[in-house]
Amino acid sequence: MSTVKNNATKNATGRKKRDFFTRDEESRDRLLGEMWCHRCMEVAAAIEEPQEFEGNSMVFLEGRCVTCGATIVLEIDE
Repeated sequence: MSTVKNNATKNATGRKKRDFFTRDEESRDRLLGEMWCHRCMEVAAAIEEPQEFEGNSMVFLEGRCVTCGATIVLEIDE
């Protein structure tokens, strides 16, 4: 198994996991408030298990809608 630098983890798709909770509370709340659920067709009421990743020169946030359970992905502009 290969080692990834900076204590980050990479999954099989090549995404490098980042720690979403190192962002300040205001940034976390703003990002979570922008997550649109394609199944509920509205801004998600709440997100379970938010995880931040980077890959292919993009940073994104992934989580699960607590209303319907759909996986939601938000690209983050940095």
